[in-house]
Amino acid sequence: MIQQEQHTIDSLEQILFNIRESSVSPETGFHVDSEDKAAWTARKILQAEQRIQKQKQLAEAYHARIDRWLAETVREDTESIIWFRTLLRPYAVKAIAEQRKGKTLKLFSASVSMRKLPDTAKITDEQSALKYCGKNLKNAVEVKKQLLRSELKKALQSGVSIPGVSLVEGEEELYITAEKGAAKQEAAHDAA
Repeated sequence: MIQQEQHTIDSLEQILFNIRESSVSPETGFHVDSEDKAAWTARKILQAEQRIQKQKQLAEAYHARIDRWLAETVREDTESIIWFRTLLRPYAVKAIAEQRKGKTLKLFSASVSMRKLPDTAKITDEQSALKYCGKNLKNAVEVKKQLLRSELKKALQSGVSIPGVSLVEGEEELYITAEKGAAKQEAAHDAA
């Protein structure tokens, strides 16, 4: 398992630190001019798409692993901070209150102070609050204005001229899908 993880880490490092150009330049002289070359080219595209998918999965696995590691390492310190603050707070409140001036308790290795946090509005029933504010406190309600592309497209197609918006005709896109059983044929073809 450790060797497999090391191999995976090495693969990730190679991806991260040795990013290279993998495109074929038009000057290579290769042209698709037969069904065999078209099939080969389509296979290469499918293989590249599969590699991209595997790399994305590997990256997601590493992200999840790093997130778990971070959560685990931070958890213990976070719990310690909460516990120590709970212990320190009563003493600090009393000591600061006994001081003749200032709201900072100067200790040997740190300064402890008390600050009042700003008041906040806690929303407990958003629908009721929205209904009330919509009628009585309109400036408390944020309305986001956003253009709906589907509606704009319908209007443009029906002949309406909209300043700042134009209809762009969709291009023909090349889609490549693997045929069923193509993986077995591909392995046999590549082995030959």
